[in-house]
Amino acid sequence: MAGSARRPRSCDALAEQRSALVDGALDDGDRERVLAHLVDCPECRAEVAELQRLRRLLNGGSAPEAQPSYDLADRLVAIAGQDAREPLLAAPFRLSSTSATSVAALRRRGRRLAHTVTGVGLFVAGSAVVVAVGLAAAPPVGTAIADPTAGAQAEFSTVAAQLPLADSVGSVLMASGQNLGASLAAAPISGPRPSSVGSGQHELDAAGALAVLRRAASSSGQVSFSGTQEFHVLSDGTLLGARVSVQTRIGNGREVTVYDANGRQLMSSVSAGTTARVVDSDELSLLDAHYLLGGSRGAEVAGREATVVSASRPNGQAAARWWVDDASGLLLWHETYDETGRTTVSAGFTAIRIGEVDPGAPVEAKLSVPLTSTSLTLGNTGRLTALGWTCPDELEGLSLVRLRADQADTPTVVHLAYSDGISSVSVFEQRGRLVHAPSGTQWDDQVKAYVRGGAAKVATWQSGTTVFTVVTDGSHSVLTAAVGALPHEATPPRTTIDRVRAGWARILESVTG
Repeated sequence: MAGSARRPRSCDALAEQRSALVDGALDDGDRERVLAHLVDCPECRAEVAELQRLRRLLNGGSAPEAQPSYDLADRLVAIAGQDAREPLLAAPFRLSSTSATSVAALRRRGRRLAHTVTGVGLFVAGSAVVVAVGLAAAPPVGTAIADPTAGAQAEFSTVAAQLPLADSVGSVLMASGQNLGASLAAAPISGPRPSSVGSGQHELDAAGALAVLRRAASSSGQVSFSGTQEFHVLSDGTLLGARVSVQTRIGNGREVTVYDANGRQLMSSVSAGTTARVVDSDELSLLDAHYLLGGSRGAEVAGREATVVSASRPNGQAAARWWVDDASGLLLWHETYDETGRTTVSAGFTAIRIGEVDPGAPVEAKLSVPLTSTSLTLGNTGRLTALGWTCPDELEGLSLVRLRADQADTPTVVHLAYSDGISSVSVFEQRGRLVHAPSGTQWDDQVKAYVRGGAAKVATWQSGTTVFTVVTDGSHSVLTAAVGALPHEATPPRTTIDRVRAGWARILESVTG
């Protein structure tokens, strides 16, 4: 049987299901999908046949013959012969007293056993006891994780919304996941555009520009407003667009409704209250540390006078711009650009009314409890690292700004948020095994992960016993760099056959070490 490294990615994604098929543990939909794959894949059929022979071995060869009840059965039999109709036993493996005695005997005879038996030879020539012992000694496969992307994307939005200069509308779209992303269409920015530069008569230095941004960060929770926005994001080389209606009342929540280019409503979101931000925190100062700041007055957005602040890379290339309302301090428009100069995000008001919002009735927020409900200080990274979690203080030039977990002492989920003041990256780690490719994703050989574009870019992969999900509002290069800086360890064995081999490898190592 060929190694998994040479298999197509579709075969690797079905490794767990092949074993579950033989265990009789698949539901109708998954079983039909696996059977359809087996029709065209002789390598996977051979592995299933080997697993079936293993089941007969454990059952003493006396299992009654079970006939498949699916339409694909006849097609499988035509290709794979009667092996396709061999029994699938659902009973779990359990060590009998004989098996336990055999384990003790094997440990006493360790060196002699290691000298006379090798991994594959032991598997094919052994008895039911030998197989059961190997399974008992195999490394645990961990909790099955079907699709971590939706939860990770929602948590990214929650954390990103707490950062200075966070766009409340953008955070809604970033959390929307695959469903909204699939509904967005390529659309040019059609509404009134902000003037790209000011008059030039009142240039701002870095300190003055940072003061304008601090005012914008604090004003979002102190100003009532309503209006319409355009939101555009670069995804897979295409600028996707949406129109947004937003209404925010001081102390009485926020309502956001998203429409496509044809006016069809895609989603709505409500939240109670406004986000509190620490505007003089180190997070806003990250801009000053990573970029060259400057600004000028005399710009205009949606008929309102504004100051435009620019952040440039060390080579002078623009990385982002923000248009801030002179009268209220409200952020009216913002854009970010990748290293090639392309616009990656462009969002802002095409029409706005400030301070003229009907108080209305209190909104009923749609609240969800995040998996990582415990906020930790950044000083906990050393302790989490000692527990086996990956917690770098910096990630490809971005600084760690938030640390969360599902529980403080012995977490099973850890969430780290990184930022350089413009781009944000969320790293979501879960103990367990990735069952299959997350919905809407495709394997990207460059990134080495299952990737999905959209308002936020998402990458998911298995590393050892941990499933990593990275979410970013940055460019594709930001995603690629972040994923490349994180672990990509070998995945523990998943199929029954591989687990037997791994179990005996552990036994032989322990008795000969």
